Formats: sequence, C-alpha cells, structure tokens
Amino acid sequence: MDLFLTLLSVLITAVVIFISNVALKHYRVIQRVNKIPGPTRLPLVGNLVEILKCDSVQLFEKFREWCRKYGSVYSFVVLGVPVVVISGPEEFEIISSGTKHLQKGLNYGLIEPWLGKGLLTSSGEQWQQRRKILTPAFHFTILQEFIKVFNKETEALVNTLKTSTKPVNIVPLISHSTLAIIAETSFGTKLDMENKADKSYVSAIHEMGQLLVYRIIRPWLHKSILFNLLSFKSVQYSNTIDILKNFTNRIIAKRERHFETFEVNRNDDVSKRKKLAFLDILLNAKITKNLIDDEGIKDEVNTFMFEGHDTTATAISWILRQLTIYSQYQDILYQEIIEVLGEDGKQPELQDLNELKILERFIKETLRLYPSVPVISRFLDEDVVLNGYTVPKEASIDIWIYDIHRNPKYWTDPEKFDPDRFLPENCVNRHPFAYVPFSAGPRNCIGQKFAMLEIKAVLCQILRNFTLEAANKDDKVDILTDMVLRPANQINLIFTQRKNE
Repeated sequence: MDLFLTLLSVLITAVVIFISNVALKHYRVIQRVNKIPGPTRLPLVGNLVEILKCDSVQLFEKFREWCRKYGSVYSFVVLGVPVVVISGPEEFEIISSGTKHLQKGLNYGLIEPWLGKGLLTSSGEQWQQRRKILTPAFHFTILQEFIKVFNKETEALVNTLKTSTKPVNIVPLISHSTLAIIAETSFGTKLDMENKADKSYVSAIHEMGQLLVYRIIRPWLHKSILFNLLSFKSVQYSNTIDILKNFTNRIIAKRERHFETFEVNRNDDVSKRKKLAFLDILLNAKITKNLIDDEGIKDEVNTFMFEGHDTTATAISWILRQLTIYSQYQDILYQEIIEVLGEDGKQPELQDLNELKILERFIKETLRLYPSVPVISRFLDEDVVLNGYTVPKEASIDIWIYDIHRNPKYWTDPEKFDPDRFLPENCVNRHPFAYVPFSAGPRNCIGQKFAMLEIKAVLCQILRNFTLEAANKDDKVDILTDMVLRPANQINLIFTQRKNE
C-alpha cells in the first residue's frame, strides 16, 4: 500500500508540474502577444464576446475595422488562443519568402476532415513531394489543350444566358460552369448539372464555408470530439463532408476504370503530353512509382476540385459585377476582343488570350479589390520580428490579403477602381508582395496560370455576346466571412445580346 501511495503521489506531482509548465509557457506567449497592438481583451475570454456578437457580415467588417485602427500588425485573443494579423507587404514577405514558415495555420486544421493532407493543408516533405508531382499538370503545353474546354463550357453558359429573360443570379451559374471546367480538364470527367449529386456539390461547398467559420471563432469546438459532443451543427458538418467526398470519390472511380499507365522519362516528360488530366498524373504516380496512395489521391482531388472551381467562380462573379459598375469598359474590352479575334466568331486560343492586355488589367484590378481568398494563415517555425514587435511562434498568423491590397502606403486612393494601376510602367517599383491574389512565395497558388486563362476565356465570350447591367443599382455589396470572398447577397445581372450577335 505504501508503495502504491508513493507511486500515486509521484504521478500526481508529475501531472501537476506538467500542467503548470504548459500553463506558464502559454501565459508567457499571451503576455508577449499582448504587447502587440490590438483590441482590449477581457480576462480569460479575451475578445470572444466582441467576436460572437457579430454575424458573418459584421465579423468581416470587424476585422477590417481592427486593421484600420491598429495598423499592419495587430493581435487579438479568443479563449487563450493568440492570433496575430498582418496586412503589410513587408511583413508578408518576411513570412512567405524563403523556405521557413510554410506550415498552414490553425484554420486549415479544421478542413482536414474534408481535404485531408492535400496540397493546401500539408507541409514539410509531403507537401514538397506533392508539389513536385503536380507542377507538370499546369505546363503551358497542357494549358493550351484546356482552353478548348474553357471555350466549350463558356459557349454552353452563353447559350443559357441567351435564353434568360429575367435578371440572372450569376454566382451559382458561374460556379456550375467552373465546376464543369475543372472536372473535365483536371479529372477527365464530364458533369451533368441537372444531376442531383453533381448539383448538390456546389451548395455543399457554400455550407462548408459557413460551418468552418462557425467553428473557427469558437475555439472550444476546434477539437472534433468536443464539436461532436457540444454542437448540433456537427451532424450537418458530417453530412456536408459526405456529399463533398462522395462526389469526388465517384470521379476517381470513374477515371480509374479506364486509366492506362504511361512512361515518363527524360525524353518524354509529362509536360509534353497533351490532354493529360491532373488525376492521370496522380494515378500514374501511385501505380508506377508508389509516390502516393489512394487516400492521398482523394485528398488532392478534393483539394483541387474545391480550389479549382470555387475561387475562379468567385473571381468571375466579382469581375462581371465590376463591369456593370464601370460600364464604360464594356465597349473598350469588346473592341479589344474584336481586334484580337475578329468578327467571325473565332474561339480564342492561348496566344489570343495573352494579347488581351486591357482585359487582363481589368481582371487584375478587380482581384486587387476583391481577391478570391481574402485571408490565409500560417504557423511560424520560430519567433519573428514584424514591424518592431516580436511574434512568438506559438501564435497563429492571419495574413489579410484583402487589406494588403488596400494598404494606402502602396496603393494611392486604394478604394478607387483603376485598371491602369497595372500598366507596365506603373508596376515597376511596386513591392512584390503588395499584390498577391494568388498568395506568394513557395506556397503560391499552383494553378494561377490556369485560373487567369480560364477567367479570360469566360469573359471573352460573355463580352463578345452581351452587354451587362446590374438589376440592383446599389454599388455596395456586403461580404461574408468565408473560405472565399463570397457576397452576402445575390449578384443579379441583366444580359442583353449585342445587336451584331
């Protein structure tokens, strides 16, 4: 008995010492974060009450308000979870250039049940290997073939718009088109948006965004076991993940049934093969070299199906809205398209899209004001000094691309829409991290060339066929706190066929 009591005493003492050390370390982290400017914290709960008061629209505005008030580096704390927010190019460059600080932040852990350890969420050696495997999928010789799919799906979109006699809510319509594009180009699968399973994928993506925000701002729900025990939304979360995963599992199974391996050697690299789907590269890497397993393929397909359609759909929707507000550009862009393509209805090719310089500037300026992904997050490998403040590596770092693009130090009259900001002469001395719609550094978006070509191809066909007008003349639109820059209200536009069409 004495021995048992002695061992129990030792065990209790060890546990108390461990908890005390963890608590002391956490207290020191919070003390260091508290030296960084930010909103006043309440004892224990920090800024939780202030955040929970906000709905999704108000929360987005709350973060923007804090940025304006506290500058390019500020902090807040929620139930002991410290977060440092940056919105300056210099600070972003420190974190995103080089080979350090590549691990994605706290928020990304919450989407792992859906995206697993795909390219968006993974880090270290696995991320490097996957990036190496997948980079050839976006080689320009393969992109040239993809443009044919862009044109085909956009033609179907144009035909749908021609039959519409009422204002069109463009967000779901564009989402269906970009989903069909990514499915055929990257996964070799043609979708039927009249099919219930295909159609439900888009709405499930939107649901997932809201569920993730709900969990992010409630730290006590970050652990899955507590989320399942304490929140009625856990059932909806599980059901939504099932819809998303079942959709991509069907695509993988369908492609795998007809897949044939191919050799890749020094004289026949992947980039020289035409009509090579992203999924083919993954399947080939699994079968011929064992570089990825079935679970890894599912993770990458889930990641790219989401990232490859939702971010692009968001960008196109905001661009179409901007065309109704700055309607003088519609004729300017139409004339450029006619000069490049002629009036005989020729479908654009890679070279044609690259010649549409005014359209490109219009796209870039829209992405400056409305970046598809407004915020990303990272974990630090070590303590970092930002703007004179020491940021401990234990803090989560939120990088607000939305406010980097509005930083008045780098953008004169930042709220003004002006595509001429992207004339070559106006870009010469701009900070390389002042414009980062596709992120920057080693973890930049692998599909950014794909996205830009797709956006150009879709806009090219729409502008050649229609003039656009907003159904609602109010040029202000509220923004939801979400995975992408989603408008809180419908963007309803009127499409009028051009007379010469």
